[in-house]
Amino acid sequence: MTFSNFEFKFDRSKLKKFANYLNDVCEDYWLDSDTAENKKRPIPIHTSQQNLVLVFDRREFAALKQLVTTNYAETKFLSILDIDYPLILN
Repeated sequence: MTFSNFEFKFDRSKLKKFANYLNDVCEDYWLDSDTAENKKRPIPIHTSQQNLVLVFDRREFAALKQLVTTNYAETKFLSILDIDYPLILN
């Protein structure tokens, strides 16, 4: 899975654990802290490496959370007939 400048490689169980971890992150704590009103704090995601922390803003964090927690087994994919676009073959 590629997101922004990050590439994640998960098996099913690790993807589920990562999704649970993202759901447990308290966004309000990071966004509503005692900092100045005009300063936006990033949301840190700690990794198993002690010297590596992934940092996201509110929009990126929400997009990552949606990407990880989407149940793709229930997703209906588009067919060729659903796409209304003129196809020009060279």
